[in-house]
Amino acid sequence: MWNLNYILLLLNLVVLSIVICKMVKKKRRLKEIEQRGNTFVEDITSVISHDIRTPISSLNSIIEFLEDESLSSDDRREILSRMKETTSGIEFLVHDILNWINLSKGEVKYSPQSVDLVDELESSIERFRAFIPLDKDIEILFNSKLDKLPVNVDMKMLRTVFRNITMNTFRYLPKQGVVHCNLKSIEEHVEIEICDNGCGMSPKQIELLMKKKKQASYIESLDQGVGIGLQICMSFMDIMKGELKVDSKQGIGTTFTIILDKNNGQ
Repeated sequence: MWNLNYILLLLNLVVLSIVICKMVKKKRRLKEIEQRGNTFVEDITSVISHDIRTPISSLNSIIEFLEDESLSSDDRREILSRMKETTSGIEFLVHDILNWINLSKGEVKYSPQSVDLVDELESSIERFRAFIPLDKDIEILFNSKLDKLPVNVDMKMLRTVFRNITMNTFRYLPKQGVVHCNLKSIEEHVEIEICDNGCGMSPKQIELLMKKKKQASYIESLDQGVGIGLQICMSFMDIMKGELKVDSKQGIGTTFTIILDKNNGQ
């Protein structure tokens, strides 16, 4: 028979082992959190240096032009229009960064509401026209066979997805570019197609583009030519239980398709 002291010693060793295991696991979790925090800070720094520095530099150049007293009224109006485009771009980028931070912290709330999707998309497209680059003659066309299309969706998220995809096409369109925004109702789903006649993408580029789960940080996406805006689109589509498809041919153009349930969230 084992004596009582020996049994107590074994029990103490077992308890001590459990405590040590828990401490080791906790230390590992803290280390992982710290590493994620360091990566997040690095990503934010990369965003600021990579995406914000360029438009701010452009803004400084525009201000220098405005200081020229010999500018005509037409030239001044054109420069002010360019300034509006640049500052709006910074505003949208800051909005995306805030969304990205909230997504990283798990603080994004899904709030679906009943809206008329035809009216919402028409209003959004009208706003987009103000941000077409001055050196390009880009036409945005909205196509829908429906006068109204009631859906239940988080319109704030959908606007962000629609804006990021549509306005991103401006960067890759030729001087005489065309963007078609097609709205379709298919049974219980809606499809929003954003089609352009830009440079298009190769199959490898599309594959990299859609590997959202493997893109752990913004730095990686920058290396692959994928911006923070698209990562946010992917995350928002997941939250809305929707789907984002892309079809592209080099030299012909690209089509992004947003697919959502009409009664999303009900």
